[in-house]
Amino acid sequence: MHRASAIQGLCVLLGLLLCQSAGAVRLSIDNSGEVLLFPLFLTGDGFQTVFEIRNRDSQGKALRFVTKDPVNGRPTQSINVYLKPNDSWSGALFDPETETTTLTGATARLRRWTDDSCTFPTADTVSADGLPLSDQEFTEDLGDLIVPTRLAFGFVEVYEMGTLDPALVSDCDAIAQRWDSNGVWGSGSDEARNADIGEPTGGIEGYAVIINTESGRAHQYEALALADFRDAPLHTAPGSGRRPNLSDVQPAESRILETVEFGNRTLLVERVSTWSASPVNAIDALLMTVSARTDYSTSSQLRAVALTVLTFPTRPYHSDHQGYYLDSPDDRSMAPFRVSVPPQAGESLQDNKIAVTAINRKGESFELAPFSNATNCDLINGTVSLVFMTSIIGFDYTCEYYRAEFRVATNAQEGEVKYSLQGEIQSDEGHVYKGLPVYGFVIQSLLNANIDLGGGQIGIANYGWIRALKSERVVTDPDR
Repeated sequence: MHRASAIQGLCVLLGLLLCQSAGAVRLSIDNSGEVLLFPLFLTGDGFQTVFEIRNRDSQGKALRFVTKDPVNGRPTQSINVYLKPNDSWSGALFDPETETTTLTGATARLRRWTDDSCTFPTADTVSADGLPLSDQEFTEDLGDLIVPTRLAFGFVEVYEMGTLDPALVSDCDAIAQRWDSNGVWGSGSDEARNADIGEPTGGIEGYAVIINTESGRAHQYEALALADFRDAPLHTAPGSGRRPNLSDVQPAESRILETVEFGNRTLLVERVSTWSASPVNAIDALLMTVSARTDYSTSSQLRAVALTVLTFPTRPYHSDHQGYYLDSPDDRSMAPFRVSVPPQAGESLQDNKIAVTAINRKGESFELAPFSNATNCDLINGTVSLVFMTSIIGFDYTCEYYRAEFRVATNAQEGEVKYSLQGEIQSDEGHVYKGLPVYGFVIQSLLNANIDLGGGQIGIANYGWIRALKSERVVTDPDR
């Protein structure tokens, strides 16, 4: 809690009334906005991931759907989706070669699900066999880093690039013609691509379902939505997927909700921070967390499997030594991260360790046991080194299940695990945000398979859920 007289850069809310500070990016309170963040997709080994994107606004929408790799956040495929008011689009990421075999990830594809919304590339191209995920943008030298299969899993971002006339959104042939080399959008200039495109107005929402057809599992989660991301259109051609990106936030301001003490009352306030030196810090500020924790179960009786997914959406804007998403590598600001991908001179993976604490259901802390093969399943003295964009951390004693770069083995089948995150960023006003920008969840599965029903009949009764990680925010001011 902070003294009200010391509040600086805060928009005080009298009682619990929402005070408006238009233009600063924020986490949506109703799961709709201008940017959607999906922290995980899985393909292969029987897995595919289905996405549903809906436009709740009265305007037509030009959207960018982009898949990114789990190591350095490089785009692997992108398409433009054009939605009418109250329209929706469904797509799927799958691997036709490994849906029922061992994962390789080399043939992962994006395809249209059961939908006829306008896209570019056109719907015919995105349907049927789909668009292959590509390693074309993997131009960095990762050195000695041991990396997971970069095309097999990752995360997804969806951007509203702008609004347009609903009549145009309904004419897929007209959209394709505009993207022709002789069309108004295909001519190449930024001004031409924004022709007839208005500023974003928000109202897009979405969810994903991770499906495993072999074991009869389906895990659904809502996308994290960012509102008031941009005040101007940014309509670009699909392809490399570089833009729009999270550093295109405009203006470079963030707003979060906090509580303060005012006499004998507790007020809800809105903190607005400016990030002129590094605009992507505005997104960092929304996700900064000093600890992320979750319950888990690995009960052998229930054949339970728990996986923690930690995605750091802004990491490549800080850690990619090539400055892939920036105008120049010299524009790169490491904070709040400490290690580049791959580590540069003077940097070590040891500087990137994250403390892991585990508590059983009796409230007793217990040790996390390292694997005998610690090459990719590294747990040393209660820490893990999470250097990649997306990490999947399993709670079992093997390195076989899923394609995670780390595993955490435990000596208790049920309990709570907490990841402590260290780092900080400071705004123009001097607001210090502690921790690291992370978003994720736990995937809990109860694989009650092969139940003997008698009479020679075997039943499959699998259950599961996804639950967002519980996080803790710490923001301080130097003058308090």
